[in-house]
Amino acid sequence: MGRLNRAAATALLVFAASNQHLANAQQPPPRFCIVPVLDGAPTAADHGDTWRISVAFFEIPHLPAPVFTPSNRRGQWTIDRNRRLVRYEGPFPKSFLDAGNWVEEPWSSRVVAVTYGGGVSVLEAGSSRFVKMYGATQSNGYNGGANYAGIQILPRRRLTIAITNGEMPLVVGGDRLHAWMTPDELKQHGLRGIRNLQDAPSLGATIVLDADGHIHVVTDDDKWSEIGSIDRDDHGQVIDIGNPGVVLYESGRSVLAIRKVDDNGSKYFAALTLATAAFNAGSAIKASPLFHQILAYDGTWPMHLWPRWRRLGPEGFADIEGGDVGIALAEIGAGGNYHDLPSLHRGVIQGRDSLFLYDGTRVTPVANGGSDRVDKFAHVYDLHSIGRVLVASKKGLFELTADGALVHRPMPFPTEGLAEPAITDWPEAGVALVSTKSGMFVLDGDLHAESVAGGEQVGFSGWWSVVRPIAAANATELVLTATPGLFLAVDSSRSLDNPCR
Repeated sequence: MGRLNRAAATALLVFAASNQHLANAQQPPPRFCIVPVLDGAPTAADHGDTWRISVAFFEIPHLPAPVFTPSNRRGQWTIDRNRRLVRYEGPFPKSFLDAGNWVEEPWSSRVVAVTYGGGVSVLEAGSSRFVKMYGATQSNGYNGGANYAGIQILPRRRLTIAITNGEMPLVVGGDRLHAWMTPDELKQHGLRGIRNLQDAPSLGATIVLDADGHIHVVTDDDKWSEIGSIDRDDHGQVIDIGNPGVVLYESGRSVLAIRKVDDNGSKYFAALTLATAAFNAGSAIKASPLFHQILAYDGTWPMHLWPRWRRLGPEGFADIEGGDVGIALAEIGAGGNYHDLPSLHRGVIQGRDSLFLYDGTRVTPVANGGSDRVDKFAHVYDLHSIGRVLVASKKGLFELTADGALVHRPMPFPTEGLAEPAITDWPEAGVALVSTKSGMFVLDGDLHAESVAGGEQVGFSGWWSVVRPIAAANATELVLTATPGLFLAVDSSRSLDNPCR
């Protein structure tokens, strides 16, 4: 009987183990998981720091993965379909100096790029590889191998224009380059060359910065007006807030509002200087595309005696009702902490001792948004993927609700203390990804938190740990920079091979 009992017990154990194995086999794999990038650990060339691999990266439409241009290891790198870090081959990008030197044509989906040190490259829609424009020459001697200072796109004119180091503008055609303006045509407008040109839809015009730092407005019917200037070695950026008749022009040392003026039937363009500084002049000026407004937190223009929030109007900056709320970190020179929150159709201000909401007209305090809940280093996340606005503070995780209140949201992971959870939007997956001291989690629209399988591999390094989507086309995976190496957050419902099994 003893042997029979032992045999029966063994049979029961085998049967139970088989059932458990069957249950595990039938259990569906998790939707989300974290997998390591093969060969993604930092090497001696990276001085053991993963961030040195991904600190400079390019996320370009049509390319299957981002391109990294590390400053320490030689060459360019990307992640292949086997999720391995491999060398990237192509004429663009070559280094971090190529940042911003590419555009996507909305009328063709073609990507056009200029490489620092020379060369125009094209990535056709449907392709996954840049091709250099060889032999793209004209009788004037311009060619695809010349040195270029930048590239811009004028969508309404359906033009892509490369600027040479000699400050000559060239149109990038289908297979060749030709002059947008010849040297003689430039001289007719008093220009020695063009350093930059940008589209300004709200003005129905193009903003041109010439070789001497003069700013010109060129209407769609090619009428030129000089309206101001910046320092010869400064650079400017057009910020179109969607307000008909006005755009911001922000450079390192000055900020201008360029307006279309109608003075009793006399129409012209004019520039109003909003701020000047030795550097970072735009720190006190905030663009609000949500409300099509230009805001400022400043007490120096026009000769105000105390700083507060103001809104640019026809006669200059005017006080915003309730705008005397200060700003967080003013003691270290912060220039105004304002953010548009499209999910709430509000703006948020991190004031001196509380959070405040802006509705386009006035500023009001957030209920329960004081310093007992929100510290000066809090991060505000407008998460379009789940339609929520979360505030991560060292006091905990809170939601900023549509009725203007700050509500504490308990979570199954630690939410208090620095560094607070890092949150990133993942619209394609319909969730937000959260990096915490207890691993990785996803949040859905109901703020239900689900642990991500394999998240313990990543560790926690604060709000900078989440990098960017790996695939610009479908964003099925996110690249994570962690101390052990590069990892991928995978949505198995959108993945072909489902590594979460």
